[in-house]
Amino acid sequence: MSHVFISYSHEDREYVQRLEAALLERGFDVWNDERIDYGERWFRTIIEAIEGCAAFIVVMTSSSHESEWVEREILFALDKGKPIFPLLLRGERFPLLITTQYVDVTNGRTPSAGFYSRLAKVCSPGTGEGEVVAPEPLPEQSSTQPSDLQRSKRSSRIQAKTGRQPKRPVKRTYIQASKSSPSTYVKKNLPTEIRNSLPPGIGLRPDGLPDIVWCEVPGGTIELEDGAGTFEVEPFYIAKYPITYIQFQAFIDDPDGFHDHNWWEKLAADDNHKSNPGEQKWPITNHPRENVSWFDAVVFCRWLSDRLGYEIRLPTEWEWQQAATGGEPTNAYPWGSEWEAGRTNTNESEIGRTTPVDRYPEGTSPVGALDMAGNVWEWCLNVHRSPAITGTTWWRARVVRGGSWNHDRNFARAAFRRRGSLLSRGDSLGFRVCWASLVPE
Repeated sequence: MSHVFISYSHEDREYVQRLEAALLERGFDVWNDERIDYGERWFRTIIEAIEGCAAFIVVMTSSSHESEWVEREILFALDKGKPIFPLLLRGERFPLLITTQYVDVTNGRTPSAGFYSRLAKVCSPGTGEGEVVAPEPLPEQSSTQPSDLQRSKRSSRIQAKTGRQPKRPVKRTYIQASKSSPSTYVKKNLPTEIRNSLPPGIGLRPDGLPDIVWCEVPGGTIELEDGAGTFEVEPFYIAKYPITYIQFQAFIDDPDGFHDHNWWEKLAADDNHKSNPGEQKWPITNHPRENVSWFDAVVFCRWLSDRLGYEIRLPTEWEWQQAATGGEPTNAYPWGSEWEAGRTNTNESEIGRTTPVDRYPEGTSPVGALDMAGNVWEWCLNVHRSPAITGTTWWRARVVRGGSWNHDRNFARAAFRRRGSLLSRGDSLGFRVCWASLVPE
């Protein structure tokens, strides 16, 4: 039986011991750091315990709020999509969990019966033989990779690699959030242990640049909805996932990144827009970067192109649709012709927020790309009313595709076109990138 993990400050040990006793009495298997044996690698053991848990309980007090370890444990649990059950013992609820319902246990009382019932829905209690109702493990990362991605002496073979510490030291820094943000402080850089746990294509490379896994997209012909035109698609490569929070944050943190006005050349954004990136509503490493304007996405592509040595850009909407359907006209959705619940994060899922970009492998498109339906809308390069216009200097509304977490399934259709203002930022607006100047050998 998978266990319940308890995250807490040692100042609250007495309460946690009573909580653990109540859980054990009801048949739950409980893990806390008192299980760590002498000589074990402390943080690695904790990471493994969180990875293996069916539910994550955090005891919220002023002391645990100040604990670096508790914060790291929460962030890692969020990254792994673990069901989180906050208990408010003293003080105020944690900013990181502002959108998560908590149970009030002030004055040291143990949770009511309803808490254990909800816990049992994700972690079956028993005598050691119970089954855990939890998400199935994600499949191995096996998306198609080009055999040779060299375009010039500055480019190199792209590989999906994780597990090594970035060359540049990672500093623990914070930025002050605005009043509209769900967080008081937003972490900009995560501990190496958490960052290196991300699957290929979601986090950063050892050199600190975004790690992109490419999916090969075949050529074909796409007819846009509403008589918007018919376009030929040349073979190209598209990112397996939307750009994630941690990947975009690398761009913001780079002194020569977002705030370098060279990337904004000939873009008609105002100075305030150029100086202040949109603030992530859910600052979780493996969630899609949202609150991104079309301008933000374009300058990210310019920056990444310079760093990698080959051209990265937004896909046109016909390229995007080809990647979503695999070139099969009958595919209304990436997985086929009919809507199927549980394959993507749309309004029907009732989650009410973004989700990890690799949460729905069942919604993978024929080319191997995930999240091409739901989660966040994705910016495309071309103008909405005149699709043939793809230049970045035109002040015209662009296209967004794919639907989002707060729109219903009709908007998530692969052919659905929507208009987006160039300056628009919102908690359902993101993007993915493509490498379209490559001709496979």
